[in-house]
Amino acid sequence: YAGAEVLFTYVSKPLEVDTRGMISRALAAGRRIAAPLCIPQTLGMRFYEIRSMEDLVPGRYGVLEPDPARCAPAGEAGPGVLCVVPGL
Repeated sequence: YAGAEVLFTYVSKPLEVDTRGMISRALAAGRRIAAPLCIPQTLGMRFYEIRSMEDLVPGRYGVLEPDPARCAPAGEAGPGVLCVVPGL
């Protein structure tokens, strides 16, 4: 985490490990944050960079997602990127 330039992370739902606090603290510390947006036509996802929690809106399945009208697509994952994914 300390060396990551960008944090790619999901925005948690109520029964998942809470990422909202981590996202808020990282944004307050000036970190770049990218969150996924579901693309219904392809069933895929695309990450968009958010600058505040207000950039998130309810999307498909009620999951908070970046508002593509307010957020720019994030670059590709690579060196300097930490990706947080949900797991069991």
